[in-house]
Amino acid sequence: MTRQAIPAKFGPMRTHAAVARWCRRAVPARGSWLAIVLCAGLACGGDDDSAPGDPDAGDSGAPGGGADAGPAPIQLSCQEASGDRIRLVTREHGDGSSEFVRLHDTDFTETCSYSRAGDGAIRCLPVVDGSPFADGAVRYMDDVCATPIAQMAVSGGGSPPYMREVVPAADACVGTVSEFHVLGGQLPVAPDSLIFQLIGGVCTGVAAPALDFFAITEALPPTAFVEGTQAYTDSGRVRLSQVDGADGSRSCGGQAALIDRDLGDHPCQLQLSEDGSLRCLPQDVGPTSLFSDDVCTTAIEVALVDEICNADAAYVTDAAGAECPLLRRVRALGPPAGPVFQLTDVCAAIAASPIAHEIGASVSPFSFAELAPRTDAPSGGDRLARVDLVSDDGLRMFAGRWIDGNLDEPCAFALAEDGAERCLPLDSPTELTARVVSLFSDDACTLPIQVGVRDPSCGTGDARFVLEAVGGLTRVYEAGPAVPGPLYQFDATCVESSPGSSFYELGAELVPQTFVGGTEMVE
Repeated sequence: MTRQAIPAKFGPMRTHAAVARWCRRAVPARGSWLAIVLCAGLACGGDDDSAPGDPDAGDSGAPGGGADAGPAPIQLSCQEASGDRIRLVTREHGDGSSEFVRLHDTDFTETCSYSRAGDGAIRCLPVVDGSPFADGAVRYMDDVCATPIAQMAVSGGGSPPYMREVVPAADACVGTVSEFHVLGGQLPVAPDSLIFQLIGGVCTGVAAPALDFFAITEALPPTAFVEGTQAYTDSGRVRLSQVDGADGSRSCGGQAALIDRDLGDHPCQLQLSEDGSLRCLPQDVGPTSLFSDDVCTTAIEVALVDEICNADAAYVTDAAGAECPLLRRVRALGPPAGPVFQLTDVCAAIAASPIAHEIGASVSPFSFAELAPRTDAPSGGDRLARVDLVSDDGLRMFAGRWIDGNLDEPCAFALAEDGAERCLPLDSPTELTARVVSLFSDDACTLPIQVGVRDPSCGTGDARFVLEAVGGLTRVYEAGPAVPGPLYQFDATCVESSPGSSFYELGAELVPQTFVGGTEMVE
């Protein structure tokens, strides 16, 4: 594999200076958590483009230059690593930077990730995308369910060597586990012919659906996959999950794999808190609307808690009620409520489990750990500045996004129109990007118009870019002048489209080579 080149016009940039320029432009215009929090630590109002270590700053920090060699490299709290069998796939970027993408199982030549196998252990299980692993279910050819066959989830999927079946785990609180089977030749099972399946432990005849069937030659044991051991980083209050493979590999958890030590190792997820900051908020339960009377006339808000599988639930989290739907509020979980009722065909008391709880007072956002974006870790590139999320007591994790120094814009890698992975402007309600939609300019829906639409409730300011999804790829335009609304869409009748949204003309299309590209490599 070769590295994909970036045109020479995208040459060296001064990362700190580029971020500062982006801050000066972005902060007055945006309600974006990335803009506000990232720029809080920079002198965004100044005009000095010099940065520590900048060749033009007068102090290179080189030996003999009267300065120290510089600070030690800044490391992430968890660093992925290849093992004897599980190897890292990285994306090598055209500017010299790189990032971890996924894990690769060299025995099966397939992407894998850690989840629960049939034996209940955490193992690096293969991605199921049709080949060599496809989804399906075990059925039987005989009325005593002794001869298993594979019923595939889709027809016309070729002849995959292996099938995955997702089945209930022995521990109901785990949910499901994955079991795998080795497949043989395709079987001539006609639609509506009689086959058998185990239903409640009883071998029961059912009509065969119009799907592909294959012989099952043997079970693929869980031990065919690398086992992992889960632990957490020693990173202060907020700790990140990591899995160490038995082959010496390491996988780091994502943003949903965090626990808060100050809350008794309570699980939490990074979300925008109601104060607008990025915090690790608990996701125990949400509110539910029920009734307090047996004729279902008095509505109340309660939280339904599974006290077997969610025994540590202590918080209720939902939308903050502010204009931006991304903001979340947290309230305390109260004591069990009295009898509550729900209205279906009739008004009836809810079942004994889950148990309805009252919802208590709001919990201050400052009770939960905050993580702030930082770009001070060298990325190895001369154009992209890596954005990390950092706590004030030790946790540092990659945010999955970059600052493009040439465009002064946050970006993340996605498939561009030319099919290459490139760092494209973020498709996010907190960023100044719009999406292409086809609407009408008149209230009779007779004059079609193609525009970019953006909901400004989570970030003020005019869009800079308009993104269009084209068959799984992304096309990027400059945002043109604002289009005065209202605009309309046909939905049974001609109705106003997206009241309160901002609309933009499509400007010049940006060729894919405008953006930094990358090539995936297996270590």
